[in-house]
Amino acid sequence: MLGCFKIGFLFGCRPVIDLDGTHLKTSNGGVLLCAVGIDGNKGMYHVAYAIVLKENRKSWEWFIGLLILYLKIENSYTWIVLSDKQKGLLRAVEELLPNSEHRFCVRHMYSNFKQIHKGVQLKSLFWKAASATRLVDFNSEMEKCKALNIEAFNWVRARHPRNWARSHFSTWPKCDMLLNKFA
Repeated sequence: MLGCFKIGFLFGCRPVIDLDGTHLKTSNGGVLLCAVGIDGNKGMYHVAYAIVLKENRKSWEWFIGLLILYLKIENSYTWIVLSDKQKGLLRAVEELLPNSEHRFCVRHMYSNFKQIHKGVQLKSLFWKAASATRLVDFNSEMEKCKALNIEAFNWVRARHPRNWARSHFSTWPKCDMLLNKFA
């Protein structure tokens, strides 16, 4: 964690952090945990990174704990956390940043959805519902999904829209990103 990144993030970026891990393909293995912010142009801004043995709740709690100290996060209410909903990460965010707005990557969500519910029409309805900016449009797309495939509708409705649907996002951070991969 470098001081220049901290200053740049705190003074030049939105209160949004993308948390992600990627497996290292080396003889030693390990996982690279990353915290990436976004600037005013929706560009990536590297905040912090660490290499851990494996991606689990304990490693995420350690990393997020350091991030909280590093960025001096006193009130998580003003922060948005984007993630792929990895189980260890989900619980760590809930525990350490309980008041943050936790958003899930819609691409990961759709990847799980399409394994069970296939079809071009369902794909279109899913993405239209996720990207709708108005509640009326979101509800319209969800009703179309319900009419087309009730099981698909129930699958989507089981996930709270505040975590994945643009129409349900809070407006104070001025960030409507649906994906946790900025690049």
